[in-house]
Amino acid sequence: MKLILIIEDNAIVRNGLQAILRQCGYETLAAAFGEDALELAAREAWRFDMIVADYRLGPGLTGVDAAKEISHRAGRSIPTLVLTGDTDRERLAEINASGFAILHKPVDAEDLRREMARTLSD
Repeated sequence: MKLILIIEDNAIVRNGLQAILRQCGYETLAAAFGEDALELAAREAWRFDMIVADYRLGPGLTGVDAAKEISHRAGRSIPTLVLTGDTDRERLAEINASGFAILHKPVDAEDLRREMARTLSD
């Protein structure tokens, strides 16, 4: 079973993502903020198969920054899907430059399932 790290500061969205991904057969762990995700990832020995992260997480690290740092500390590239409601060109350019997959909020459950399967198969 694939283990997915969810990083999302909105509890309702975070719980919804966990429910959808568990229905798809994934095991999930979740953190509200980037710094929390780093601590969780360290406790889990960096064993995640994929990261699903909101771009904006409040003060501190963005989802992109957190995912990059987790991959760096894991010593390997961890496939990442960034979720965003942001429409600012600079933010979108930053996400695209990361090489991570991106989905725009609100995220449709079927689009999420499809993008998860595609990202994990790359």
